Amino acid sequence: MENFKNRICPAPTLCYHKNMPLEQPESFLCPYCGEPNSLSVDISGGRIQEFIVDCEICCAPVAVRLTVDGEDVVGVETRRENE
Repeated sequence: MENFKNRICPAPTLCYHKNMPLEQPESFLCPYCGEPNSLSVDISGGRIQEFIVDCEICCAPVAVRLTVDGEDVVGVETRRENE
């Protein structure tokens, strides 16, 4: 069996063997009730990520747009789902 640590990774920022966490915690304020919410961001999911999550407090649908730069989330934008 080939030693995994000695393999060359074609995309070093996405390799699991670099001990880099692929998920990072982020937080945002709900645009409906204003309460803080948390989410786990998969940084390997692309530079721009858009999805809908339910507010942890009021259960309203929140549209989230994330901007990822390398290993860091550099922007979190939220809005009401139908805006």
